[in-house]
Amino acid sequence: MHIVESVRSAVAILRFLASQPKSYGVNAIARELGISPSTCFNIVKTLALEGLLEFDERDKSYSPGPALATLSPKTTNDEKLFRLVEPVLSSIAMRFSCTATLWRVTQDRLILIDSVQGAAMLNVQMRAGLRLPALIGAMGRCVAGDSNLPRREIESAFRKINWQNPPPFRAFLRDAEAAKENGWAIDIDNYMRGLTTVAAPIRDMSGRIQFFIANIVLSGARNIEDLDKLCSSTAAASITCSKRLYSL
Repeated sequence: MHIVESVRSAVAILRFLASQPKSYGVNAIARELGISPSTCFNIVKTLALEGLLEFDERDKSYSPGPALATLSPKTTNDEKLFRLVEPVLSSIAMRFSCTATLWRVTQDRLILIDSVQGAAMLNVQMRAGLRLPALIGAMGRCVAGDSNLPRREIESAFRKINWQNPPPFRAFLRDAEAAKENGWAIDIDNYMRGLTTVAAPIRDMSGRIQFFIANIVLSGARNIEDLDKLCSSTAAASITCSKRLYSL
């Protein structure tokens, strides 16, 4: 039987990245798997072109792409990650009667991994795999606050977003700065009228945002004191999740 080494290497790369909670650059992947950097580079570029890997321009790293789940929809790396943080999300969902969600961050998108619903009479339901622009809503404020991009680039991306009720860009930037300081952000009726979302980033060992917890309630259903508690609890939950995923 003839073995195609490039195929074997591609499978090894996919298996390796699917088992990791963080992204890796070409040299790191090649080193971990004992593949030559040039071969590794060509393979990951091809896998990214097919959507099996996701390339992050910020640090030139790769992580599992959205098309990977279509090859084996029964079990994915995101499902394993979700199981690690599900107890934390369930606790918040039950305590605040909200919909608690976990999102993956890519270069320019937020991808919903899964959600947990609380005991409210009316709950927001969201489909796993939903993709949103990285700068939208409460999560977008956190992304903007953490970004080193020039203001004009942030504004250009902001103007392209389809908000139902867009905030003024200056107000968005103020919220982004507050999010960086507070560790959480809130969106009330901007992304979607009638919904309030509180989000906090889950960071890896280097401090980079990899995921988000976003908790959703109906606007007007909570008083200011309850929203304040939800904000602080969401920030605390994100730290707990960071520890669970990255053993900080």
